[in-house]
Amino acid sequence: MLEQKLRKLLTGLRKMGRVAICFSGGTDSSFLARAAGEALERDKLLLLHVSSELVPRQERGFVETWTAANGLPLKIITAAPLANEAVVRNDPQRCYFCKKAIMELVFAEAEKNGLKHVLDGINRDDLDDYRPGNRAADEYGVRHPLLEAGLDKAEIRILAQRWKLPNWDTPPSACLASRLPYGTKLTSERLVQVDRAEEFLRQLGYRGCRVRCRDDAAKIELQPADFVSAAENARLIVEKLREIGFREVLLDLRGYVRGGGFHPN
Repeated sequence: MLEQKLRKLLTGLRKMGRVAICFSGGTDSSFLARAAGEALERDKLLLLHVSSELVPRQERGFVETWTAANGLPLKIITAAPLANEAVVRNDPQRCYFCKKAIMELVFAEAEKNGLKHVLDGINRDDLDDYRPGNRAADEYGVRHPLLEAGLDKAEIRILAQRWKLPNWDTPPSACLASRLPYGTKLTSERLVQVDRAEEFLRQLGYRGCRVRCRDDAAKIELQPADFVSAAENARLIVEKLREIGFREVLLDLRGYVRGGGFHPN
């Protein structure tokens, strides 16, 4: 079954001919980029990475390094989501308005390069999550090859590992705005604080961590297996996050929770 899905994916990409891929650098978009590299000539493929204040700094570093190492064409597009009041006010439709603005930039770049189709890494598991940005992508006509092939996240990881992708088991990521509760206005200062705090936790070895903001408090979500280590590093973590700008530092004993309790429902 998995082999059939992979063949369907590669066949579908070949039929599309010339494609642009929305490339975040996560497991899904990296696997899709590699698949497109297998199916298409390099001049029929362009990876588009959108860089902004909402994107963790580590993502761009991986994107540039990995594409260069694999000879895949890349274009960095700079967006300014905090110039959009519909994004800044951070209501439950924030992701829709942000994605809509991003798609405008992406499709303009694809058209400039004569690329007929714009693709993303949405898969079967993404249908179960609250993602208003997907609606914006669908309105623009973005294709979802992984979904069309019937692939879910576990299957993508299996294939990504087979192809020796360095991020085959990387924990899911999300834009930094998802760390703030709906209704809390987005500011550059707060987003930088979150990014710095999460980068520090990753340096300590905590994978799949989140730093959620509640006023001036940082609510840390870790994998349950990391709780003992976090207790041992408590003083170090508190000192660093206070240096970054948080007054309180809390550990959520539920562990990492997708959406962090900020889901509108």
